[in-house]
Amino acid sequence: MRGKAQDFRRLIGILVAFAIILLSLWNPVLIQNLRLQVFDAYLRQSPGTPTDTPIFIVDIDDRSLAILGQWPWPRTIMANILSLINQGHPKIIGLDIVYSEPDRSSPRQVAAFLASENLPDDIKQFLFSLPDNDQLLAQTLLKTPTILGYPFTFTSSVSSINKPQKRPGRFALIGADPAPWLFEAVSSDANLPLLKKSAKGSGFLNILANEDGIVRNIPLVMNYSNELYPSLIVEMLRVGEGISTIQIRSTKNGIEAIRIGSHIVPTDAYGQMRIRYCGPSGSFPYISVIDLLNGKINTDIFRDAYVFVGSSVLGLGDTMATPTSSMFPGIEIHAHSLNTIISDSYLLQPDWSRGAELVYLLFISIILIAFLPRSGAVRSGIYVLVLSIGMGIFSRWNFVHNGYFVDVVYPFLSTGLLFTVLTFAKYLIEEREKTQIRRAFSKYLSPAVVNELLRSPEQLTLSGEEREITVLFSDIRNFTSLSEKMIPDELCTFLNEYLTSMTQILMDNRATVDKFIGDEIMAFWNAPLYDTNHSKNACLASLQMIRSIEQLNREWESQGKKPITFGIGLHTGIARVGNMGSEQRFDYTVMGDTVNIASRLQEATRLYNVTTIVSETTHSLVKKQGFVFRELDKIRVMGKENPVTIFELIEEQTRVSSNVRQELESHHKALATYYAGEFETAHKRFKQLAKGPHGTLYQLYVKRCRAYLKNPPPQPWNGITTLKTK
Repeated sequence: MRGKAQDFRRLIGILVAFAIILLSLWNPVLIQNLRLQVFDAYLRQSPGTPTDTPIFIVDIDDRSLAILGQWPWPRTIMANILSLINQGHPKIIGLDIVYSEPDRSSPRQVAAFLASENLPDDIKQFLFSLPDNDQLLAQTLLKTPTILGYPFTFTSSVSSINKPQKRPGRFALIGADPAPWLFEAVSSDANLPLLKKSAKGSGFLNILANEDGIVRNIPLVMNYSNELYPSLIVEMLRVGEGISTIQIRSTKNGIEAIRIGSHIVPTDAYGQMRIRYCGPSGSFPYISVIDLLNGKINTDIFRDAYVFVGSSVLGLGDTMATPTSSMFPGIEIHAHSLNTIISDSYLLQPDWSRGAELVYLLFISIILIAFLPRSGAVRSGIYVLVLSIGMGIFSRWNFVHNGYFVDVVYPFLSTGLLFTVLTFAKYLIEEREKTQIRRAFSKYLSPAVVNELLRSPEQLTLSGEEREITVLFSDIRNFTSLSEKMIPDELCTFLNEYLTSMTQILMDNRATVDKFIGDEIMAFWNAPLYDTNHSKNACLASLQMIRSIEQLNREWESQGKKPITFGIGLHTGIARVGNMGSEQRFDYTVMGDTVNIASRLQEATRLYNVTTIVSETTHSLVKKQGFVFRELDKIRVMGKENPVTIFELIEEQTRVSSNVRQELESHHKALATYYAGEFETAHKRFKQLAKGPHGTLYQLYVKRCRAYLKNPPPQPWNGITTLKTK
């Protein structure tokens, strides 16, 4: 039963592990979100570090807007900003600003607007002679290393006013075509052609959040009208490092990496890079536009720097959630992305990480399936805790030192789920086993023994096994004639009273009460629970049964009922123990020659007129444990070749009187002469003993001696008597 239960638990464990593997392949949204939250926690604890290459954000902040007026400003202000930044000789400037329409504040735009008005011709001519703001900005772009930004859109509802500028030969493709894997834009709102031609380059500004609204990745390349376009930071790096070509390495399974000069940027299959944020918003220095224009900033700080120009004002610039902050300006997301590439501090989820997850899952499954049924919940919980901590340390160490994100969600989920399911299954199975054991053995064993069996069910073998046991048979003498004198109700009351008393004694002495056959009782020891003192307990139970009958007889005599006598047979030997019977009905019982011998000994009590006969085997096990015996005879039962010596169990040593000890001494002297074939001497001694309280027993020996004196037995004489009855 235990083996089947363990096999069932193992099957449950295998099914749960298989289900978790299928779950990991399915990867539902809930689990994806958990994995992302673990990634966020790791990133918050181990953020990136700003590179030695300076990165600045020139910010159109609230203070600048309050002084210079609401947005949009005249393009001349932006031209002035770029010129001041350029005085510091930056490596590159990136604009997180889109100029897709002409500057309405430009003098020429004002003149065109007032052309229909009745203005003097000299005033109109003056207005048209003033420089155009867009041309002024274009001229500044020609003189500065500036990259323009523009947005892509993914719906056809937005018409493309200006398309991004195509630069043939900008991309070199290695391997498969990456276009099918890239995000595909359907429209764009790019900068004015005049500005695009003047700038050193342009890149898209799009930042795509995960489904939970948090920005963890940034696309580096997009597909638009079957052409590839770089992001703002990719174009800034390309121009800043003087690179003409961007390499894209792809396979049939997606994009693997994008190379920008000396930087090989690992991406996911869709061309996105994981951003290693350096901390919350403000990790890179912000410079207010108004401070720059007012000369409060030493422009030398921009030397060889990457400079972003944009706005952190809510409503003017993009504000998004990131793993490190719930309110993060979009322009700074570009700064952190650029820093990730420049510092080569990439966050990777290597291909082997999924294999590591599966290996861990299989390993933890084997550990739990193998040890939980044996070790119990507490020790298995320690195994689980140690393995989980080890997996967490391994994952954390890889993230900090290698930038590898080895996900722990599925390993922890599998560990927790397996442990919970197997523990619960173990609990249910054990409760079911306990119920079965309690139901099966409550009628055989005392409650205390049943509880002990429930605590150690591994001792129970229901399928059957060979085991040394001590078997007891007891039977009321002349029960047939006794029962004929009772009406059914009286007989039922009598038997219930007798059997209840005897059963309680047997159970109190750790016996398994096998069955009742009318007035006959069969019980055995050392099964289902092991009992190292099974022979001793059987002897104690027999003596207590005798005392109980004496007490019952006194009560029955006071009620006018006749007293009873009974006999007990005890034998110790090997027997088959377990469930016996048919498929429709079976009982927990014992079978074998040991049972037959115990039954024969009980029958022999009638012949010798004693209450309890024990076999030579039982006697040898308990003779030094405080009992007094009377050796009765050497017998050979019918159907058996080997003779056995039988003994009468008299009493515990502490209860035996001196008179009984003297009688036993005389008895053994007489028996010795009987075994020696000195029948005349034996006859005299037994005849003298027959005058005492056990006269019936000694009359048996007297008759034998007389018979052997008339007809001597065959020689050599061995003292063995063959019983004629079964």
